[in-house]
Amino acid sequence: IIEKFLFERDQIIILAKEKVGKSLFSQFMALQLTCAEDFLGEYPIQEETNVIYLQAEGKISQTHSNLKNMLKVVPANMKRFLLLYAPAIAIDTQAGFDEVYRAIKANPLPIAKNTVFFGDSLYMLMRGDLKDDEDSKLFVANMRILAEEFKLTTAIMHHSHRPIRDMKNYQTIF
Repeated sequence: IIEKFLFERDQIIILAKEKVGKSLFSQFMALQLTCAEDFLGEYPIQEETNVIYLQAEGKISQTHSNLKNMLKVVPANMKRFLLLYAPAIAIDTQAGFDEVYRAIKANPLPIAKNTVFFGDSLYMLMRGDLKDDEDSKLFVANMRILAEEFKLTTAIMHHSHRPIRDMKNYQTIF
């Protein structure tokens, strides 16, 4: 989909520390996907791609402001962009999965070879604990069902772990 960067039906994690711009980076990528504008001016996007952007954290007003400002300088085909706002939606539950499924089904995008689903952010897309195997398996299983049903490439944002301080030696350990 994005040469040397994002491949059809791929599943990726966009991982970085808190407040470094994962959402802005993803929103920028999403806009460029909709109009086949080279990503970062360097990585070709072969054709217009549909985007589903599920925002589960933060304020929707901030996202609207970000997108409005980006659209002043970034070309986009907003007919191919679906923004869903569902604070703390739990895709690892049947009710959360059903809500996301219905929202995608109710808002069909134009026919396209590819659709990229952005989930922002992993910890808000789950009710359970990321460290719990069963909760994580349910999340992954439900994301796979969505990916199969809607032929999605998925990109999930996630905060990297905060460093833990070793108070005895005053060092940061990871």
